[in-house]
Formats: sequence, structure tokens, C-alpha cells
Amino acid sequence: MILRVLSYLLYVLIAGAGIVLVLDKVETSASVENKVNPCSEPVTYQIASIDDNFDISETQLRRLISGVGSMWSNAVGRTLVEYDPDGDVKVHLVYDERQQLVEEERDFNNAIQMEQLRFDRLHREYTRHSDQYDEAMERYNNFLGEYQRNVQEHNDEVSKWNEQGGAPEDVQERVVNRERELSGMQSELRSLQNDVNRAGRQLEDVTDRLNEISIRKNGLIDEYNERYAGEYRFSQGDYMNTGSEQRINIYHYKSINHLRLVLAHEFGHALGLGHVDSPGSVMYPVVESHGTTEIALSDQDIAAMQARCGR
Repeated sequence: MILRVLSYLLYVLIAGAGIVLVLDKVETSASVENKVNPCSEPVTYQIASIDDNFDISETQLRRLISGVGSMWSNAVGRTLVEYDPDGDVKVHLVYDERQQLVEEERDFNNAIQMEQLRFDRLHREYTRHSDQYDEAMERYNNFLGEYQRNVQEHNDEVSKWNEQGGAPEDVQERVVNRERELSGMQSELRSLQNDVNRAGRQLEDVTDRLNEISIRKNGLIDEYNERYAGEYRFSQGDYMNTGSEQRINIYHYKSINHLRLVLAHEFGHALGLGHVDSPGSVMYPVVESHGTTEIALSDQDIAAMQARCGR
């Protein structure tokens, strides 16, 4: 009879990277720092360049900027941001190692999550086969115990009559009938044993596949940790105003909604705002403190914009 001790490799948890996405650094010449007055006339912008590595068109980008411009405009009840092909603020989407790092980290994370989904799905199958194996073993062991008790009773009776020199005919007939019953029980026992072995083979097959997934996933995690362990702090964008030039540089983003947040933040600087200290605000400098599923100005953002406009 095949009796298997079955196990599968436990997957390890990610111990990896912390990529801290700082929304920007602001470079503003001291001579022009306080001269931005968007409330007297709107800040105009143009789309200066979009690197081909970014999967976004100029039309899409203008639509996003229009939305964040309206968000700031609503805070004071007047138009603050307008598109102009020759606008003052030049918007650049610059693809460099920062975006590449974020995309690679995201792809690694996605690959790890896909392996986890495969593992979870197969583990449910493992649990089902494990239950079937345990049930087959329980049926086998229960029947084996019954068979062994019957064999022992049969052997005890045969020994007793042998010691007495033989058994009468009616006893002999009963013994023969019991031997037939025991022979039938042996056949049933072999069938139950086959059920156990079949369930064991199925469980072993699922276990092997779980191990393969675990090894593959652990390899991805090891590579992920090797590449991204530690903390990376870098700017997703910046706003520069030298007096002769204004520009917004966007270096990377994870999604369109994430890009919307970065644009809202940088245009806040273009409108003359500094950082605020309220996590969750558009003008807060660290993106992990934001919920990027829905972009909205906080009370502190609105108060800062209203103060800028003298309200």
C-alpha cells in the first residue's frame, strides 16, 4: 500500500522595496517667487513635449490639465488655467530612469501577484484532494480494523478447534463460510487501498505543481528584493520658474489618475502655491499620503488658493 507524506514549499513574503514618490521639487527664482498672480489673469500653458515612451496623446494630456485647471478654478470661482499654443508654462513629459524603475517594479509586482493567484487557485484544489485523500484513508483504516478483527476471531476459533482435535461438521461449514467472507473483505480492502493510492497520486500531483509555482514565485521575489530592496526617493515632477521660462516636467506616473494628481500638484505651484502639511492634500509633497482613486482639493488646498487670490 502506498502511504505518502505530502508537503509543499511555503512561499515567502515580499520583503522588498519602498519606492517613496515625492511629488516634486520647486525651482523658482527669488526675483519672481511672489509675482505669480493667477487671480488677475489665468496662467497659460502649452504642451511642449511628450516622450514616445509615455502612452498618452497630447489631446489626452490637455484634457487632464483642463480638468485639474477647473478644479483649482472652482476653488475661487474664476478661471485660473487656460491652454494657449504659445502659453507661458511649458509642459514636458520626460521619460528617464525614474519612470523605467517604476514600470519595472510594477511589472515585477504584477508577475508576483499572478503567481500568487495561481497558487491560491491551486491551493484550493490541493485542499479538496487532501480532504479526499483523508476520507479514503479513513475508510480504508476503518475497514482494515474490521477485517483484522474478523481475521483474529476466525484464527482464534480455528486454533481452538484444532487443539480439540477437530471441529464438528456444522462448525466446519461456518468456518468455510467465514473464510469466504474474509476473502471478499480482502477484495474490498484492495479496492479501498486502490482508492487511497489514487487519491494520493492526485494529491501528490497537485503538491508538485504547488511547489513549482512556489519556486517560481520565490525566484521572482528574490530578484525583486535584490533589485528594489531599500528606499528610493525621487521626484515625479517639478515646476521651474526662472523669470524667463516656466516649465512643468513630469518624469513618471503609475496610472492616468496618478498623472492627474501630479499635474494638479505642479499646476498648484504654477499658480503660486507652496506645499501644505496636511496628508491627503493635493499640495502635500509625498504621493503615498494621497488616495489617487479620486482627486479632490482638501480644505487646506482650497484655503491656500483663496489666500493667494486675496479672498
